[in-house]
Amino acid sequence: MDTLTKELKKSPPFSSLTFKEFETLQKALKVSYYRENTLLLTNLQEVENIFCVIKGIVEVINEDTLMDVYTTNDIIGATEAIQGKVEADYIVSEDLICYEFPKSLFISLLQNEKFKSFFIKTIVEKTEQYHKQKRSHIEGEFMTERIRPDMLHPIVEVDAKTPLIDALQLQKEKKASTILVSKNDTLGIATDTDIRNALLVQEFTLEMPIDSIASYPLHSIEVDDFLFNALLMMTKYNIKRVGVKDSNDNIIGVLEQIDLLSFFSTQSYLITVQIERAKDIDQLITTSSHIDNLIYSLRQKGVKAKYIAKLVNEINHKIYKKLFALIIPQSWHAYTTLVVLGSEGRGEQIFKTDQDNALIFSDDFLFPENFESVTEKFTDTLLQLGYPKCKGDIMLNNRTWSKTIKEYKQDIDSWIEMPSSKGYMNLAILFDAKSFAGEEKNLKEVKEYLFKKVKEHPDFLPHFSKPIDNFESLLGIFSQFIKIKEPAHKDEMDIKKGALFTLIHATRALSLEFKIEQTNTFERLKRLNDKGFLSREDTQTLMDSLEILLSIRLDTQMKKRRAGSSTDNYINPNDLSKIERDLLKDALKMVEKYKKILTYHFKLSHL
Repeated sequence: MDTLTKELKKSPPFSSLTFKEFETLQKALKVSYYRENTLLLTNLQEVENIFCVIKGIVEVINEDTLMDVYTTNDIIGATEAIQGKVEADYIVSEDLICYEFPKSLFISLLQNEKFKSFFIKTIVEKTEQYHKQKRSHIEGEFMTERIRPDMLHPIVEVDAKTPLIDALQLQKEKKASTILVSKNDTLGIATDTDIRNALLVQEFTLEMPIDSIASYPLHSIEVDDFLFNALLMMTKYNIKRVGVKDSNDNIIGVLEQIDLLSFFSTQSYLITVQIERAKDIDQLITTSSHIDNLIYSLRQKGVKAKYIAKLVNEINHKIYKKLFALIIPQSWHAYTTLVVLGSEGRGEQIFKTDQDNALIFSDDFLFPENFESVTEKFTDTLLQLGYPKCKGDIMLNNRTWSKTIKEYKQDIDSWIEMPSSKGYMNLAILFDAKSFAGEEKNLKEVKEYLFKKVKEHPDFLPHFSKPIDNFESLLGIFSQFIKIKEPAHKDEMDIKKGALFTLIHATRALSLEFKIEQTNTFERLKRLNDKGFLSREDTQTLMDSLEILLSIRLDTQMKKRRAGSSTDNYINPNDLSKIERDLLKDALKMVEKYKKILTYHFKLSHL
């Protein structure tokens, strides 16, 4: 018994009990066995005992409808004891072995606030609990670790006209690791590598101004921000140091990559370096093959899905940029923007799914004879890198998605003035576009025109947002999951159609109305809060709901990939833990609430 209860002590909520409280519980615990078809709790019955499942399955049935399923480590009777009543029949559907202890003891343990909060939580609190369970408890895990002053290296700041020898002397006196260079209210940085290359390779003299070797601008981050965000910045800009500023925007030190990686070992830096150094497609293919391992590693350490997506998006950005340099002719570069669309454009793609991309050319670009062969090579190379071709043919080798600014504007006119389901879809795809290489101004001009046209046609947005009604909720009237009955996906649910699409598309429609330029759904929700459309509470709950949906889908995709199955959007709620099922239900309820908000805002019921 002691061996069994030691494992119980490690699991929430029992891990929050004091030594004395758990000792009291341990004395009262008994291990019970119930055969299949045993009625454990009956509708309208008062709870007498609390059950914690060791092995077996208990189904919750209300008027012949399956409401819930309890499996290993789930606690039965606790919520009912708090509420004071049982509202369904709890039937053992697979022989049950469980811990059992009196309700009176459970009520007394609720005096422990941490123990009590496990059973009485908002979705925000439940989400944090879920991720705490997923996270590694290694000290210094930088996904939850913040930047502290004691992590920083000292700096010295000099004027841009300062001779190099004077700057080096000051650096030595101040025992600083880095020289910051001030020029016209802008800070730059001169590293040891910059100085060494200037003196040994470029044969600069010590009397030359330090401005001649400095790099501008210095990328900076605030103290107390997450180390993970520093990693994102280093990955994005391919740098090894970031300045750290205080609340008054003063640089107080430098965070170096080697110190950051000492907190957490990840392959992301190695992958990005290999991408930068790749001289041909074969080297890029080899490097790209390591991304999946990085995803598994981060998720196993409990990193949230949205942060993994951010990091993968930065890596994919570098891959696209390298392909642009290797494949797209140099003569095109000044005229074109390479953009990614869909989930990649929103920065929400994790595993490699359909490649959605496009080219936007300035109006004076003359399409050459080899245009088709170049774009075909780009698409085929992405396929070699593991990015499947888009089934809808939304790729830059399709002339529909490789056009001039003027042609895209004509498309926008058509989509808005002569609306159709395909036009709505294409406009949504374009609105999510993000520049990955080339002239970013081309995409900016197209999006500014898109905002302008939408504003001129206020009747467009209600019809644009109407597709959120196309898919039914995944929750039934009694909060039971509505599963697919067809053999191909029996007992599963399409989490994309039933939840993610509604949340993402509703946010997209509102972002069009409020002229929000961000493409990421989390960022769009924050801006909707800034605009005063969403309350702070609803914003946080929607963001947590989105994270839960993405996390559950990611975990399911990881299991399927390891089993050799294809990556899709189907999940089986029976494979989830109790807390995951509870969170999923809360997230689905919030999606339905959001849907009602949008229905009222755009008066969709009148369409």
